[in-house]
Amino acid sequence: MNILKDLLNLHYPQRCTISIGSINIGDYVFVSKYEDADPNDPWAVGFVDAIGTDRKGDFIHIRGQERRPWRNAIKIDKETGNNILNTCVNFQ
Repeated sequence: MNILKDLLNLHYPQRCTISIGSINIGDYVFVSKYEDADPNDPWAVGFVDAIGTDRKGDFIHIRGQERRPWRNAIKIDKETGNNILNTCVNFQ
């Protein structure tokens, strides 16, 4: 059972991958190390503060997070972000 993926699919059925044209600096996003959005893998919710491309493809950085290149992201609204944070904190 993947609570995080179910929560995302409820409002955002598209794949959790970056499309540089669809994500902008300042957007509120959910990011995950892998496309499956498993809550046991690294993930974060926050605002985009940088967008780039390297030899592995497109990536974003999240404000206030370690400077890791997140490669799987989806724009979300504040309510969904709060639901993700509350659900996953309670899940763990």
